Amino acid sequence: MSVTRGRDRGRMARGAAIALVLVLIAIPVAGVLAIVIDPPPAGIGEAPPLDLGAFFGRTEADGSYRLGPLPRTLGLALAVCSVAMLLGTSLAWLGARAEYRGRRILTALGLVPFAVPSYLLGMTHRELFGAASFHGFWPAVLVLGLATSPFAQVLVGAALARLGGSGEEAARLLGAGPLDVFRRILLPRLRPTLAYAFLLILLYTISDFGVVDILDCEVLTWSLFRAFNQQALELAAAMGLGLVAIALPLVLAARWLHGRAAPGRGTGQPRPAARVKLSGAPLALAYAIHVVQLGLGVALPAWTLLGWIFPAAFRPEAWDFGLVPLALEPLATSLVLAAVTTVVAILLAFIPAWTAARRGLRGGFVETAIYAGQALPGVLVAFGLFEAILVLSRRVGRSWHDDLRQAGVLIALGLGLRFLGQCYGALKAAILRLDRRQEESARSLGAAPRRVFLAIQLPSLRPGLASAALLAALGVVKELPITLMLLPREITPLSYRLYGRYTQGNFLEAGVVGVTMAATALVLHAVAQSWARRAGGTART
Repeated sequence: MSVTRGRDRGRMARGAAIALVLVLIAIPVAGVLAIVIDPPPAGIGEAPPLDLGAFFGRTEADGSYRLGPLPRTLGLALAVCSVAMLLGTSLAWLGARAEYRGRRILTALGLVPFAVPSYLLGMTHRELFGAASFHGFWPAVLVLGLATSPFAQVLVGAALARLGGSGEEAARLLGAGPLDVFRRILLPRLRPTLAYAFLLILLYTISDFGVVDILDCEVLTWSLFRAFNQQALELAAAMGLGLVAIALPLVLAARWLHGRAAPGRGTGQPRPAARVKLSGAPLALAYAIHVVQLGLGVALPAWTLLGWIFPAAFRPEAWDFGLVPLALEPLATSLVLAAVTTVVAILLAFIPAWTAARRGLRGGFVETAIYAGQALPGVLVAFGLFEAILVLSRRVGRSWHDDLRQAGVLIALGLGLRFLGQCYGALKAAILRLDRRQEESARSLGAAPRRVFLAIQLPSLRPGLASAALLAALGVVKELPITLMLLPREITPLSYRLYGRYTQGNFLEAGVVGVTMAATALVLHAVAQSWARRAGGTART
């Protein structure tokens, strides 16, 4: 009887924890809806009357027609996907199916833009190509295409590795050329993965704030942030609902495609495909792809950052304010902020991940809600969270929002929700890899559940926990809009300091902080990948 009561209490506790997570995920969207349903009183957020037609476009004074933020958002997302999919898929095929000198190092370097913040690429490209001319729609397409191409490179490369090469070799024996092999053999089998990568890039582009802000591309996230800063809360809420309306269907489609893009029940170790040795024009094209991707995505941004630092660094007066403290102080703040918010994200994700891995979540609703919360743009999460607390403060007659923001509660919760899905996915995968035979043996010897968890389960989960923590920490270090909108006063992490110094035109300080941020992000990315591989190896041993 006591065992049954204990199980009931455990089930109720898990249900309450999952319900709390769902409520927290819903708060940003609820905050946006609250502003629409109950607009702020006069004197708060005064703005011109809301013109929904301006979402789609408006006629300028000279008679020209200018697209509004909604069609520009969709157009930007489709254009970025076209660039990123073409570039990433080409790099994936070169890495998995081609053979030429330098292939390994060149394809590995192609993943560097994945770790570096996209807005840092935007800053360096704008200064490199001319701030007066390099801004707007097409520069944003270029920068975001470079930043998101690793999505396609990683996903398509992994799918090609799983497929093996027997079908392709049979087609070649029958006289099919390389294009026919790709079109008739590879493309049909890669369609779920390509569609999944396409949707992920769409979501990333729609959610991006840093690049479109740096390059003055008037999309929904840019417009929402501007409206928030101007206290035009109704307009910001309308922009937020537009983002929700675009993002949520894409999340549902991505979740549906994720299962189809995952490995099926084929052979456990398919025979590797024979690599095509490139020469002549194909080899020149392969190197040209690498030159474009690495030149624009790695070499030129690094050159620009160093160019900001070295000419001024040799002047004695440049060191009067101390370059080392300039970099170390925001670095320490970023790492502390990452540690705190990572703990929040893991605590929120652990019980849903454990329940999903061990008992299943009915209908997948909880899992879909968790991933939907992660897919919401950071600028929307920050705005909705802040406005939800503001509306609650007005209702109860107490000013909580400033106190919670200054105490760091809002930014910890905002960043925790932003990277909740990332931690959930890593934790669920680690829990699924636990060896239940060891647990059953311990229980048969009379070990209590707490003892089983601490002595057997937790040590096996440590690589997965570390991988989840490092991936979330990397995201926190790079995150810009939540930091700008919810950060307590007098606290300046790397992203905030970099954005502030760049917008002020202080390129020496921006360069020092930018190099520090890029190095930190690359180190965190490398360590996270190492722990992720270790987590997989632990499961197999």
